[in-house]
Amino acid sequence: MSHDFREQPLLADGQEPPPVPSRRAVLLTPVGRPAATSALRLTGQPGWLVPWADDQVLVLGDVPATVAVALVVSDSTAGPVATVVWVDPDDELTDDEPDDAAPEPAAGVVLAHRGSVATAHAWTADGESDADVGDAHLVAELTGRPGAEVGLRALMRRRSTEPASLLPELTALLELPAAPLALLTAPELPAGTDHVAAVTGLRRAGAFRAVLADVPEPGWAGSARRWQFLLPATIAGYFAVRATTAGVTDGPVEDIWGYGTLSVVSTCAAFWRAHRDRRRAHRD
Repeated sequence: MSHDFREQPLLADGQEPPPVPSRRAVLLTPVGRPAATSALRLTGQPGWLVPWADDQVLVLGDVPATVAVALVVSDSTAGPVATVVWVDPDDELTDDEPDDAAPEPAAGVVLAHRGSVATAHAWTADGESDADVGDAHLVAELTGRPGAEVGLRALMRRRSTEPASLLPELTALLELPAAPLALLTAPELPAGTDHVAAVTGLRRAGAFRAVLADVPEPGWAGSARRWQFLLPATIAGYFAVRATTAGVTDGPVEDIWGYGTLSVVSTCAAFWRAHRDRRRAHRD
């Protein structure tokens, strides 16, 4: 499969998705199409799924949405580390900027590790000190490339009037594919790209249940479930002892009846739990 995204045509079949924002990010870690779709729906974020290889895709979208997907996949399907790169051409003037203000482009990288942001770095055209400063040692350690630490530190300290031009060197140091970088500035998306709309409310809750259903159950869960009847059985035994003790010691009739009733109810719950778990075990 060719990965020169700049030469591939714009989506032509069916309804075209909304325009891709100018400030956009791409998840450099390829993930399966079902996993990427589930991650977008789970986070309630919109995004684009760009074909990569086999059934794998690259997730493209605005920065918050793509980072949210990276957090999800780094904790489930894509391994412990997911890398996001982003570009902001700053071609849209805000209300407090003069009409002749020059663009102030920026670019950056975010590393997600096991469901949380491990570190992030941003390059700005003017080299402002308030930009995010990443930890070169942590990046090298998480990506398993300790020899790249010196190069990463030098790259993070570098200034450039075109911050996006530093991203190819970043991907080279991290041994990540550089072809997806073209998606950050390409005016057109490749054919076969799918747009996943944002979902909210009940649809998002349904996506959450679907993701949980796809997560394999750990081996110990089945054994633990088979012994769940022990809790109500223990409670039933406790109330049976209390009822017996109250009867032997000539306790109040209300205590005897109360403890006895609770013992019977707990016993029924224990039998129902054991019967249900046995049926489920036979069905599985």
